[in-house]
Amino acid sequence: MKGEAMKRVLAMVALLAAVSILTYSAYAQKSTPSPVRQALEQEMKRVFGLLQQKGDPAPYFISYSVRENESIEI
Repeated sequence: MKGEAMKRVLAMVALLAAVSILTYSAYAQKSTPSPVRQALEQEMKRVFGLLQQKGDPAPYFISYSVRENESIEI
């Protein structure tokens, strides 16, 4: 009975280690911003600069919204 319990514990530890490694590698790949985020940042800078050129006071608030979904199946 002790041998079975030990095997189950080791199997569970191995499973948790594998899941944590896969999760870490999935997050590590996101070091560069997505093209959508880059486009939004460029647009924000463009609009902010355009509004400043007009001589108006600096904008108090500018907002854009994008919903991007990504999924991974294992």
